[in-house]
Amino acid sequence: MRLFGPLALICLALASPARAAEADEREEVLATVQQLFDALAGRDQAAIQSILLPEGRITSHVVRDGQVVVRTGSWEEWTKRIMSADRRLEERMFDPEVRIRGSLAAVWAEYDFLVDGAVSHCGVNLVDLAKADGRWRILNVSFTVETEGCATR
Repeated sequence: MRLFGPLALICLALASPARAAEADEREEVLATVQQLFDALAGRDQAAIQSILLPEGRITSHVVRDGQVVVRTGSWEEWTKRIMSADRRLEERMFDPEVRIRGSLAAVWAEYDFLVDGAVSHCGVNLVDLAKADGRWRILNVSFTVETEGCATR
C-alpha cells in the first residue's frame, strides 16, 4: 500500500507531458479550422489556399422539398464563389469535438453562417485534416445547411 502513493505520482508525472502534447495538437487543429473561417471572412484567397490540401473536396447536405441534396465541389469552385460574393460573410463554430490519431484529425462542430451580420443558416461541419509538412491542413469539409432552429449565439 505504501508504494501506491509514489507510484501514482510517477504515473501522473509521466502522463502529463503526453496530455499537454495532446492539448497542443487539439489547439493547432482548431486554429487551422478557425484560420479558414477568418480567411473566408477576409476573402483572402492566398490564406485559404495555404490552409487547404488541393486534392480535397467540399460537400454540402441541403434539404430541398423534403429531399436531401448532396453537392460536392472542388476547393477551386468554392473559392471562386467566396471571392465573388458581394456581401460580408462570417462563419462561427461552437462546441467543437476533435479527434486526432497520428497525422489524421477530424473536427465535428455546430456552426452558424452570417451574411452581412445576419444568420443565413446553421448546421454541423465535419472537417477532415491531415498533418502535412509538419502542419495541419484541411483536406475535406462536409456540412449541413439548416435554415430552421438556428439559435442566436
